Amino acid sequence: MTGDGIMARLLVRAALLLTLVVAAAALSVIGLVWLVNAMTLWLSPLAGPAAAHALAGLAALLPLLLVFVLLSLLARQTRRHAFGDGLRQSVRNNPWESLGMAFFLGFTRQGRHPGRTDALLALLRTSGARKTGPTPESPSDDTSAANGR
Repeated sequence: MTGDGIMARLLVRAALLLTLVVAAAALSVIGLVWLVNAMTLWLSPLAGPAAAHALAGLAALLPLLLVFVLLSLLARQTRRHAFGDGLRQSVRNNPWESLGMAFFLGFTRQGRHPGRTDALLALLRTSGARKTGPTPESPSDDTSAANGR
């Protein structure tokens, strides 16, 4: 199959998915409106039409108020414990390593060249080995001198 055929199939699937999401959202909204109308009709003989509308409106807005309160509490907690503090501290302590990792992630996210990932990993390993010294797998000069080489 050609690239145009694959693209056409993807577009058709995306359009169908979008249609399904819009239809589900519309049916949900219609269902909620019907529930509010049914509650209003049920409450009308008990509390009168004006109070029934007020109570139905309050009952419809109560979940929204609850979500708002919960989100504001969550925002307060995340302000106390900032999400990116550990990452910021790591970038401050290791700026060059962070820069290298950013470029590494940028290149590998493209995914078009699988060999590029291996080359960048090898480059990062060798640059880290030069900075920290020899790795445990590679013998140091002291051990080779002790062996008589």
